Amino acid sequence: MTILMLCGSPRPQSSTARFLAAFPSIIPKETPKTSLEHTWLMQPSLGDLPLFTPSALEAEQGGKTPEVFTKVIALRQNLRNADAVVIATPEYAHNLPAALKSALEWTVASGEFSRKPVLAITCTPHPPRGEYCMRSLVWTLQALDANVLAEVPLYDVARKLDAQGRVVDKEMREVLEACLELLGVA
Repeated sequence: MTILMLCGSPRPQSSTARFLAAFPSIIPKETPKTSLEHTWLMQPSLGDLPLFTPSALEAEQGGKTPEVFTKVIALRQNLRNADAVVIATPEYAHNLPAALKSALEWTVASGEFSRKPVLAITCTPHPPRGEYCMRSLVWTLQALDANVLAEVPLYDVARKLDAQGRVVDKEMREVLEACLELLGVA
């Protein structure tokens, strides 16, 4: 099983990116290690994708694939190859970061999210922050025909990871273990 992880934060060392990197470490010890080596795939920074514009999509559909689309094509290929997707995002101004929204928009016409199992996770400092962002993320995923398995709001993620990037908070670990069960990994 291949699980693609998408980080909504354009900052490579953000707490959301560090959380996603730690997520596979939650898998119970009795799971064979060899099956984990090829299970998790982290999509490179979404901030490196070109901004979605309808005219760019029209050029692509017209058979003109400029070099700038190489990262879009790679994202789509990773989505096609994934059995499930985990999206974790901070909220910016009560919404999705522009890089994540743009990445999702690049898949509207190509359909990579159609019926794809997805975990939607927001990483914000405290409740109720992230509620509007989650709503926007889920609405967008529904418009893409994704199968949203769960909506998981997480708070103060940075303080729940140790210096090595492992999840040390018991409650967050339990939530993530339940997420793994939904994905069929645990």
